[in-house]
Amino acid sequence: MPKRMRRRQAARGFAGGSERSIGARSTELTRIAAGLFALALLAGCSFGPSHWVREEGSMKLDMLSASTSELRVETHNGDVRYDGTQPGNMGAIEIVYTLHGGGSSDEDAARALESISIFAEPHEDTLVLGWRWDDGRERRWGGRVDFSVVGTPAMPVEVVSHNGDLTVLGPTRTAYAKTHNGNIRIEAAGASIEAKSHNGDLVLSSSGGAIAASTHNGDITVDLESAETATGSVETHNGDVEIRPGEATSMLVRFSTRNGSLSGGTFTKTGSRSWEARYGAAETELRIETHNGDLSVR
Repeated sequence: MPKRMRRRQAARGFAGGSERSIGARSTELTRIAAGLFALALLAGCSFGPSHWVREEGSMKLDMLSASTSELRVETHNGDVRYDGTQPGNMGAIEIVYTLHGGGSSDEDAARALESISIFAEPHEDTLVLGWRWDDGRERRWGGRVDFSVVGTPAMPVEVVSHNGDLTVLGPTRTAYAKTHNGNIRIEAAGASIEAKSHNGDLVLSSSGGAIAASTHNGDITVDLESAETATGSVETHNGDVEIRPGEATSMLVRFSTRNGSLSGGTFTKTGSRSWEARYGAAETELRIETHNGDLSVR
């Protein structure tokens, strides 16, 4: 493992994974959360480290030498970006990482940072890139690692976070992205796409691969302007869905909702809360479901 290139910056009040807003749509849940927050303040509770330091570094890996052909990037708190738009050596990837360590003081945060390490380990045919605590974590410490990776279009990619945004650009085979609190953006040229979030929006662009997209609290946009066909499923509980078919896109769109509405497109009602529309030969099916959300066709 190359020695990390270090550039630390003290940053008081860095919020880590809590810096993004989560669009909970339930007023009752919001009131409960506000009440719990107030009680915690009265009790003098801490909501995480007050001091943070940062370190940046980079590394290059040869996946062929590790006998791997797929890449998985995982971080619990942090953003991940994979750029596969650059043609080049199938086995070479370039990685830039930003580590954040949090503690009760700048010195304590620096100790937390020293306990974070980057790893790249082969598991069968997959190279797993991530981070861990080296010597155990003190309860007062916080950690976050962001990854930016440049690879090639033909590399199957998985990116996973718990609190963070995910971006995948350019793969032509498979693209998988999963986060609990964060937004997901995938632009894939013919690759199959799977995107999952609990609290976040999904923005997907496909030129014909299968799509599996789901979020609980968030909107979903699916750009199919360059797709000849579309197949798969799009689901959200509290959010709207927008699809953008191209002039040459062929598909059968089936839409069902509990409390949503429909706009755009030429749909035929098939049930009390379901519709369908045919585009072209309509030999493949794209299923769209919402609980409290609308569907619009642009």
